[in-house]
Amino acid sequence: MKAYKVFNNDWTCNGFQYEVGKEYVYEGEIKICEEGFHACEKIEDCFKYYSLVQWNRIAEVELLGDIISHTEDSKKCTNKIKVVKEIRFKEIKDIISKSGIAVSNGISWSNGISKSEGVSGSAGISMSNGISESEGVSGSEGVSGSNGISRSLFVSKYSTPSLLFNKSVLSERMQEVKKMYNKFLNGWSPTFNNLKSLYLKSGSDWKLTPIPNARELQKQEAWADMPQEAIEYLKSLPEFDAKIFEEVTGIEVRNG
Repeated sequence: MKAYKVFNNDWTCNGFQYEVGKEYVYEGEIKICEEGFHACEKIEDCFKYYSLVQWNRIAEVELLGDIISHTEDSKKCTNKIKVVKEIRFKEIKDIISKSGIAVSNGISWSNGISKSEGVSGSAGISMSNGISESEGVSGSEGVSGSNGISRSLFVSKYSTPSLLFNKSVLSERMQEVKKMYNKFLNGWSPTFNNLKSLYLKSGSDWKLTPIPNARELQKQEAWADMPQEAIEYLKSLPEFDAKIFEEVTGIEVRNG
């Protein structure tokens, strides 16, 4: 029997790992909604149980074993299933239309959330790589697009402008350091959530990125891949303080 099944973005369902093209056998007694492999003969019935969002995987499956039918819709339960092929999001509407059901926009045909391509039309969350593009403020990990606080860089526990590792410096010195620091960063910045990695794993397509799997990263994770050239440059500065650097980034280094 041909049917349709919804999976998580990683092709798991209820903790079981599936793969397109493979068959699976359930050992034990099957029971509708409780035990066995479940799918729906009508694709629209799948979305009574799962959200119609693009980061979920949807597949055509074949029910090959014993089959138990649900009394309320086309949901089926079987002890043998084959995942035949993935159904692309844009194909769902056509499949429903061919079934003779009038397709309305009652099922939201957005590109993720609120007709956006991820979250609010952004490339992730507000075009940031975490929280407001900060490059190091102890305890904040992000202050309105600054490189620390105001004209400062790598500040811990102080809010006075023009501080470099808690040491007062002239604005000319600060600009000199920031210019070289940004050169060695070469466009890199700490990322305080895992959205970028989810995006890359989803084929660099925000429409397919599983936004609910987003999580905050601790500072050690956010700064873990900081370019070594930038670290060495900071270490070469007379103002450098290893303790402050570790407090901000979680990276342990020695002075000098």
